[in-house]
Amino acid sequence: MTQFYNAARCCPSRAALMSGLYPHQGGVGDMLQWDSLPGYDKQLNKKAVTIAEVLKKAGYATFISGKWHIGGARDAMPMQRGFDK
Repeated sequence: MTQFYNAARCCPSRAALMSGLYPHQGGVGDMLQWDSLPGYDKQLNKKAVTIAEVLKKAGYATFISGKWHIGGARDAMPMQRGFDK
């Protein structure tokens, strides 16, 4: 990394770190509540590619440890967003 902006809240910062996007671009502009506004979804949106998805395509094994908190729906969990374990 050469540059990273902290969003001062855990969920938006985590979304930015995982996707390389500004939090609102990834759909996590605030904590995980749906405000019916663009950029305020309950999970990292499908347009946001995670670092794990990129690394997996390059042949790397991907693992996660700790908090996820960028989506709790089945299709938004770490294993569905590129992590192997």
